[in-house]
Amino acid sequence: MYLYDTRYDKNTISRFPIQGWLFPCWECGTITSSKSHLFYNRKIVYVPFCKLCKHLDIPYNLIHDHRIKNVSDYSLV
Repeated sequence: MYLYDTRYDKNTISRFPIQGWLFPCWECGTITSSKSHLFYNRKIVYVPFCKLCKHLDIPYNLIHDHRIKNVSDYSLV
């Protein structure tokens, strides 16, 4: 499973480990556990979205490859 890492600074990264289920929303930064899938670079990437931002489209030019993390244990995400 691939997850888009929306953690943006050292404080946020230390509070939200990659193997958790709470992440900042892609658009507004609100803490959420909801995810939406995105087909990118022949991968299914799950992107954290809150309920209010879930309807928004993700511009592909804003996706950064170094933020796509491979999470091997599906039960953790």
